[in-house]
Amino acid sequence: VMKKECNKLEKKEKGRVQKKE
Repeated sequence: VMKKECNKLEKKEKGRVQKKE
């Protein structure tokens, strides 16, 4: 569960950075 949540958070952050760029 922790790994899944971490992955979700990382994906969200990555999408945020890509959107900002």
